[in-house]
Amino acid sequence: MIENTIAISIEESSDIKLDPTEERILNDQISIIEKKESYFTLYRFATKFDWIIMFIGLVFSAAAGAALTGKSVLYGIMAGYYIGFQTHTISTNEFHEGLNYYFLIYVYFAIFTFIVTYIALVTWLLTGERIARQIREQYFRAILRQNIAYFDKFGSGEVITRITSDIYLVQDGISEKASLAFLYISHFIASFIIAFIINWKITLVICIIIPFFAINSGIMIKFSAIFTKKSLSFYSRAGIIAEEAISTIKAAVAFGVQKKLSNIYDAYLGEAKKEGFKKSLLIGFALGITFFGTYAINALTFWFGSIMIANNELFPGQVISIYSLSVTGYFSLTNFFDYIQAISLATGASSKIFETIDRIPSINIASDTGDKPENVVGHIQLKNINFIYPTRPDVKTLNNISLDVESGSTVAIVGSSGSGKSTIVSLMLRFYDPLSGDIFIDGRNIKSLNLTWLRRQIGFVSQEPVLFKTTIAENVSYGLIGSIYENLPDNEKRERIENACKIADAHDFIMNFPDKYETMVGERGILLSGGQKQRIAIARAIIKDPKILLLDEATSALDTQSESIIQNALDKTSKGRTTIVVAHRLSTIRNATKIIVMNKGIIIESGCLYPVFAIILANIFQAFSQTGDTLRHEATFWALMLLVFSVTIFLVTFIQDVTLGISSEILTERIRSMSFASILRQDISFFDDENHSVGALTSRLSLDATYINGLFGVTLGNLIHVTVTIFSCVVVSLIVGWKLTLVCLCSIPIMIGAGGLRIKMLSSLQQKTKKAYEYSTQIACESADNIRTVAALTCENNLWKRYHDLLDEPMRQGIKTAFLVSIPFAFANCIVFLVNVLAFWYGSKLFMNNEYDLKKMYTVYVAIIVGSTFMGRFFAYAPDIAKATSASDSIMSLLEQVPKIDTWRQDGEKIKTIKGHLKFSNVHFHYPTRLSVPVLQGLNLEVKPGQYAALVGPSGCGKSTIMSLIERFYQVTNGAITIDEMNIAKMNVNNLREHIALVSQEPPLYDMTIKENILLGSLPGQNVSQNDLEKVCQEANIHNFIIGLPNGYDTFVGRKGTQLSGGQKQRIAIARALIRNPKILLLDEATSALDSESEKIVQKSLDAAAHGRTTLAIAHRLSTIQHADIIFVIKDGKIYEQGTHKELLKLQGIYYTMIQKQFGESNL
Repeated sequence: MIENTIAISIEESSDIKLDPTEERILNDQISIIEKKESYFTLYRFATKFDWIIMFIGLVFSAAAGAALTGKSVLYGIMAGYYIGFQTHTISTNEFHEGLNYYFLIYVYFAIFTFIVTYIALVTWLLTGERIARQIREQYFRAILRQNIAYFDKFGSGEVITRITSDIYLVQDGISEKASLAFLYISHFIASFIIAFIINWKITLVICIIIPFFAINSGIMIKFSAIFTKKSLSFYSRAGIIAEEAISTIKAAVAFGVQKKLSNIYDAYLGEAKKEGFKKSLLIGFALGITFFGTYAINALTFWFGSIMIANNELFPGQVISIYSLSVTGYFSLTNFFDYIQAISLATGASSKIFETIDRIPSINIASDTGDKPENVVGHIQLKNINFIYPTRPDVKTLNNISLDVESGSTVAIVGSSGSGKSTIVSLMLRFYDPLSGDIFIDGRNIKSLNLTWLRRQIGFVSQEPVLFKTTIAENVSYGLIGSIYENLPDNEKRERIENACKIADAHDFIMNFPDKYETMVGERGILLSGGQKQRIAIARAIIKDPKILLLDEATSALDTQSESIIQNALDKTSKGRTTIVVAHRLSTIRNATKIIVMNKGIIIESGCLYPVFAIILANIFQAFSQTGDTLRHEATFWALMLLVFSVTIFLVTFIQDVTLGISSEILTERIRSMSFASILRQDISFFDDENHSVGALTSRLSLDATYINGLFGVTLGNLIHVTVTIFSCVVVSLIVGWKLTLVCLCSIPIMIGAGGLRIKMLSSLQQKTKKAYEYSTQIACESADNIRTVAALTCENNLWKRYHDLLDEPMRQGIKTAFLVSIPFAFANCIVFLVNVLAFWYGSKLFMNNEYDLKKMYTVYVAIIVGSTFMGRFFAYAPDIAKATSASDSIMSLLEQVPKIDTWRQDGEKIKTIKGHLKFSNVHFHYPTRLSVPVLQGLNLEVKPGQYAALVGPSGCGKSTIMSLIERFYQVTNGAITIDEMNIAKMNVNNLREHIALVSQEPPLYDMTIKENILLGSLPGQNVSQNDLEKVCQEANIHNFIIGLPNGYDTFVGRKGTQLSGGQKQRIAIARALIRNPKILLLDEATSALDSESEKIVQKSLDAAAHGRTTLAIAHRLSTIQHADIIFVIKDGKIYEQGTHKELLKLQGIYYTMIQKQFGESNL
């Protein structure tokens, strides 16, 4: 008999010294080259077709921008006619003929503007959709090819953030925002070219501000990108917390740690907010300077222009044209800076995406290199293997391991938890590379073999079985990928699936489901029991008849009968293939050819076992009709007024953008925080809904807040600016000249209708696109979260194909959106010309009738023209408004969703102490998402205070469901559950859970230190000393391991505890349960992941801890519950037998049969 020695599994390694080669091997597995991307690299995946379309879009954007200059030129020409008529330099006929001619030109410009604007917008939206899709696909492909150490370091939460929020930012910066940026910069350039043609002297004066603008924008873009990158990094960390919390929601709810997790999440949001504050200050100052410069140069323009008019070097109309060109040009430059922010955000967000896309991992599943031998015999050799996990370089896991596994033999690896057993399996699958030493298959170093080919020769079942969110049949068929059976006809493939499930003892329970093999298993197989999941995973591993079979605790979640059946099946199927078994239950390795005993990373045994602006301008225009000193005096005065106005606009813009930017960051933080808290508030049935997968919820957390943020801050400031300007222009023009104003205002309903239609269309299409993207995000999240299973099954291409196909629908919606929503935007742009025509036409009549003088005319003109221009600018923000509207609806639906079992409510009975008398009375239950499948059918069960009760029975019989109902994860359908004679439905749910501690079958740990993970189990307000902490760890037999680590209790466990073995995670979970000193202890296979010796010690600790408290344990290892005060045998949701171990043996019923199969006749 072999005795497993209990010892620290990995040695304290402050003494570890690595040579340069070893350091390189470690660093290559986790290193990533940081990049500073330029804007043009965002188009790296554009095809020739995309470049052609973009070129067309660029030409038409330039044309649309240039077309806007026509308005300014015509404006100046018409102003010249008015001034000429007032000063009697032109006749009445010349006045009428000239105006009529240019009215027609205005109409032509309107039509031209509509056409070029529409084409420009459509082309950029189309290419934005196409390129963003390419980036999504390339990023997901890159994620799938990364080595496992990459995920140990970065986690799947970062993947979700990148593929939702960051790629959205990139798309935003290369589609409509890019089109409008080019349009406005083209208008700026064209304006100054025409201004130079009219008069180079005055234009040259105006241009002195351009270098100033260039420096200002360059600084803004550079530092904005830096702050954006830092902010996104913190949001990524928050995303990891969110993903971990939602994926382990039952544990979070059971321990009532929603608030603690929310606080951690909020801490990262707070750091992101600080970076946002810095960016707001920068942008507010930069835009304030831009506005100041724009208005200040206007003052200089008019002052210098008045001098040239007085010297007869220019006509007034020419100065007005140059002025209009410069002011609209500079306004376009300001608008350009608005969209440059989107471009800057896109550039900043792209860096992490392209870093991953460009990263070629040292262990590359996508590489075609490497040998692909025709035949595999299965002779495995490990020679002098030393190994350190790349994310834990201070701890040595394997120390000079050598192992020879003959082909066709079965080798079992046993040892204490954390001794390195599962690490050997990981190295066999080449999840990692050893620090030194080599692994051979049939005499070939596995580094020389093609990685995909290698993994396809191996069948693998992990300790924590992973299923994908699809049908049972499809989950099993994943095992056929890359095998000779992959392309069988559907009927033959189905027959093979069913045979594999029969061998894995899964066929019978599958056929009991209404949809049988087409039953959806839910995310991570949540709709199945642990044993059912494991049996399907076994079927998936054996379906392709692999030459090498790796079983890492493959039967740990099975009941005795199922384990016996499957073990026999595995023994039979192992003939002719090489099998390596990692096991804690020695009964499962009796038939092993060789048994390897490990401790502290070495083999210790081997062998066999058994508006103000308009008034100023009007006065300037009035001044232009003067001559001599009067002209100079009035022009100087009003130019100074314009300078004062420019200083005012700087202060207003700076304060506006800084305050709104800061408030936007606060709002975004609050939205994310409240949404996350609301998600954690929901009851468990909410997460069973396929629409509420981890990927969908984390995507909503990230994307909804991003959309809201896109509308607020500087954008909201611009919208307020635009709205107030429009309102002020209307008020001023009504006061000055109500007749002309009312005629011009008739166009406003048309503009509002066009803009409103665009917003409505965008909102509707945005909802559909967002929903379509959620499905693809689920695939990405699920793949990244279960990357070890994905890698072992070599199903990367299959998952990528599914992801690719799921992007078709949002692509179709995006194309539809491009063609439809561009129409009202183009119309809103061209209608500005028509408003000008109307204003000049009716104004000329009022002017001819002497109802309006030049000053009154131009006060109204400028107010109306500025107002109509700003109206068009308002609707340019329609996409931001539509996305924010859609996001706000999504957020409000989440915030307003009140769960039936609400942890936020304070009502219900609160009891300080309980005895622990637990009783089920005629309880019926079915899961809300599977109403046709009864789980509990009239269950009656009673556990008296202080009793140790055990639940046994086949997988899927309802044992874990009983635990869930005690925790009030769900409401019973009928019947009642009472604690100390009180119906738990009437108790305050938080108070109820404070008296209970749960240790589940798959222990969830968070990316924190060991100490922090254990303290999550403490009660609110509970003061836990270091002695208390160490005491519960000693009870859970984990203290010695922890203090043996370099950082002790402050050691980070990695994402979901990846830096620890299964047994180590389980023991930390037990310590977390004991820290709250519960009156009711629920053990759902609490010792399933422990080796035999550790199990005995922990079981002894649990037995001791059970004194004075009610304990309910689920167990498949019947040896762990033979001492129980009462054992309940459950089958088909009912109690079939109950009694002590001896009483049940006397009955010779179901329990007797289970014992007989597990221990044999002689041990009864």
